[in-house]
Formats: sequence, structure tokens, C-alpha cells
Amino acid sequence: PEMAHSDYVTIGTTEDKLVEELAELIQVICKANRFGWDSYNPFDLKQTTNRQLAMNEWADICQCWNELCVTWIAREKAKA
Repeated sequence: PEMAHSDYVTIGTTEDKLVEELAELIQVICKANRFGWDSYNPFDLKQTTNRQLAMNEWADICQCWNELCVTWIAREKAKA
């Protein structure tokens, strides 16, 4: 799944995006601990479980982390 709507992909730094994704994972974990990992929002027509939401957020975090590493490597190479 896409992390963000295409209109917003270029807004904010990669670090900002990573922090936001980490916060979203924290929110899902809190909900899962309260309501159960296999429960879902009753208004979610797809009935996506908290477990799946957490995995989706983790995938977004990994994508952001990879982008951040690429940025950092490029900066280091530019210094050399």
C-alpha cells in the first residue's frame, strides 16, 4: 500500500515521514493492546485487523528507513 496520497509525497523531510510512520505504528499497537490484535474497526468495511494494520505500518517504516539510508549515503558520498 501507498504510504501517502501522491499529492503529499514531496511534503516534509524523510525524517518527518519516518517519525509520522512510527507514531502510526504506536497508535495501532495501543489499539491492538486494548481491543485485540485480531479485532478491527467496526466502521472498516474491509475489516482490516489490527495485526494487519501493524504489518502495513511496519512496511511503511521500512520504506521510510530505506529512503533515509539512501539519503544519508548520498550525503556522505557528496562530502567525499
